[in-house]
Amino acid sequence: MSVMVALALQRQRLRPPVQGVIDSTGLDARQASLYYINHRPSRSRRCKKWPKLSLFCDRRTHFVLAADARLGPRNDCPLLEPLARRSTALLPVEQLLADAGYDSEENHRLCREELGIAQSIIAVNLRGRRRPPQAGYRAQMHQAFPGEIYHQRAQAESINSRIKRLLGASLRSRTAARQNQEAILRVVTFDLMLL
Repeated sequence: MSVMVALALQRQRLRPPVQGVIDSTGLDARQASLYYINHRPSRSRRCKKWPKLSLFCDRRTHFVLAADARLGPRNDCPLLEPLARRSTALLPVEQLLADAGYDSEENHRLCREELGIAQSIIAVNLRGRRRPPQAGYRAQMHQAFPGEIYHQRAQAESINSRIKRLLGASLRSRTAARQNQEAILRVVTFDLMLL
């Protein structure tokens, strides 16, 4: 990704500091037709695993700075750290927007104190508790949530949608390792299309 970022900076398609958004999306890996999937017996209709693509992007340009592909379903929260570290190693990030799946005090601390991201706006996930967080960055988010800025997080959904529309949502590879490689190649191709 560093070569892509260098090209984007050279062609002035990317301007630091980055306003980051992070999100994950599922990709399709079925080899059978949709008709067959919908008409087979119900007990075997469930899909247990699927390729999951997580992206850290610049919300202004939709340029992808870091990507991670793994089998899902899986918790999004631990994926923030490697994506944010890779992105901040490439360019300074001034703001990060993420949904409640990435909410944790550790993620806020990592972004603000260790990586130098001035604003980490992550929706608070109360996790079934009635009482809101009492201290730390999560409490700040709960008490004075910047909803106006947070609405820009929808750009992450737009980026996922663009990748799927332009390059397809279904992977052709059969093994999990190859599916992960194919998903990352689609992200690189998407960045090249933006250049």
